[in-house]
Amino acid sequence: MKLNIKKEARRFTHFAFRLNLNKANVARDRKRNFLCDKTVTAGIIMLAITVFMLSYAAFATYDVKILVNGERVQTSTAPYIENGSTLIPLRDVFETLGAEVVWDDEDRFAAAAKDGILVQIYPDSGRFIKNGQEIELPAPPKITNDRIMVPLRALSEAFGYNVLWSGDDYTVSITDTKVLKVHFLDCGQADCAFVELPDGKCMLIDAAESSFGKTLEAYIRDKGYTHIDYVIATHPHSDHIGGMAHILESFSVGTFYMPNVPHTTKTYEKMLDALVGNECECVYISTGYDIEIEPYSIKVLSPLLEEYIRMNNYSAVTKLSYKDTQVLFSADAEATAEEEMINGGFDLTADILKAGHHGSLTSTTHRYLSAVSPKDVVISVGRDNSYGFPASAVLSQIEAIGARVHRTDLEGNITAVSDGYIYVIENE
Repeated sequence: MKLNIKKEARRFTHFAFRLNLNKANVARDRKRNFLCDKTVTAGIIMLAITVFMLSYAAFATYDVKILVNGERVQTSTAPYIENGSTLIPLRDVFETLGAEVVWDDEDRFAAAAKDGILVQIYPDSGRFIKNGQEIELPAPPKITNDRIMVPLRALSEAFGYNVLWSGDDYTVSITDTKVLKVHFLDCGQADCAFVELPDGKCMLIDAAESSFGKTLEAYIRDKGYTHIDYVIATHPHSDHIGGMAHILESFSVGTFYMPNVPHTTKTYEKMLDALVGNECECVYISTGYDIEIEPYSIKVLSPLLEEYIRMNNYSAVTKLSYKDTQVLFSADAEATAEEEMINGGFDLTADILKAGHHGSLTSTTHRYLSAVSPKDVVISVGRDNSYGFPASAVLSQIEAIGARVHRTDLEGNITAVSDGYIYVIENE
């Protein structure tokens, strides 16, 4: 609903003038009432302007783009945002989703039905009815241009659809498929990512230090998992595999992946002992190893060589793709490994980059950033760490390419959610 601010403000001004005139006619003290009425008039005028300016902002119309399973929906009436909720024309969107939509002109309500779900929507009501049960709405439906406009998320989720909203370009995506969730965990000066895959499986990439093991176990169980399908230990440093033994002792595992690089630390040996006890399949990985499972894939881009001087360059660098969304996990790969991947002609482009080696100067070079061209960069780093990570030069390079920086030391757990068409970054 577009408001004619000038007209309404003029109406309030006229009302204030008449109020002032009436008071003046019955006043016993003309001078005092003149000053009083002048103040009242000015106050009412300012109140009118303020109210309607706020109303205009609340009902602001933006160029909101609506995607249904990746395809843009053209609407007969432009969507608008009211009090943080996107209101869309019911019929245009929900008929695209396969629902039957009708309008009852006698009782003035709309109904939409699909797959045994029936919802009834009443204009200007703070609730809607789903299969006989009242459910609150974040904003009341409105009649605009002879179309009933409804809060998008509430109605979509009532039918079991996933909804993602990107405030960057005012895009809302509705899908009937599962979403991908990548959790970059706040584990101090260490590395750990837990991935909920769209087919219901899950993957763990590294497990931070040993002190994080129980916390990680509780986190995974809280997400509803008792089995981990894929586990990747990127390289044998303790800040990446320290908690792995505890995880292997706490969960059944489908397949365990790691680069073929032995190590002599007790942390590494403890992990190997736990692997034997877990009885999961163990696979050595290097460049060219792929996990192809529709609708996603996991590609290993590094290590390319069998021997390196520095342990970090043995890191298993993996690229996770889900339809139009790509996430690149750099582990602790340094400039040497980054150059090898660039020179190898691999497709490194990704929407989200997990920066290498906690934002150290050893990694995330300008050439690598240019090859990846991420929109968002996540840095797993400990608060006030003694290494000074992330390096200011690395942050400047990320800023120079126009990417956003997300840091676990400042934001805590960071989650990327994708429906395969758009993605959003959230903080838990």
